[in-house]
Amino acid sequence: MLKSSANESLLNTALILALASVFTCYLIANLTLQEGFSQIEFSMMALMPGVVFFFCTFIGGIYGLMLYRKHCFKEEKQPSTWLALGILLLGLLVVTGLLDALYFFVIDKSLSQEFANGFQLYMGMEQEELEGFAELPFLMQNGAVSIGAIVMALLLATPIANSLAKKPEEKNPAMM
Repeated sequence: MLKSSANESLLNTALILALASVFTCYLIANLTLQEGFSQIEFSMMALMPGVVFFFCTFIGGIYGLMLYRKHCFKEEKQPSTWLALGILLLGLLVVTGLLDALYFFVIDKSLSQEFANGFQLYMGMEQEELEGFAELPFLMQNGAVSIGAIVMALLLATPIANSLAKKPEEKNPAMM
């Protein structure tokens, strides 16, 4: 049986989180998109990826960081919280970007174009800005909100994971 390392558990967690988050975002967005976005739907679409990424990353981040710490303790290594957060963040962003680009370039561009049209209709975006914005995949159009939500979720998940996965105490021979 293959042994999994601490860093592999973080990469696996990042992959699963990215798949779950991207699938959920696109499912919600495509169910909402029918004949273009209303003003309320447009406003919700601007925040929805951030909310989805926050909850998925918070819950999955706790699990992934706990696994990482348990692997470190098993291998008798000191866990590095910043390394773990960096691996999770980078892995999540890379896989999310790849999945988002794959969906945009291979499957469907209409969601990105409808979202960009909403910016022109409701926010008064200039035509040349709109054309460039419409050429970005949907989740990249919402990149700042999504990245902020991911970072916030990981920072909030860290102390919880640290308290749930503590180093096993060594037995004191004097107490026996």
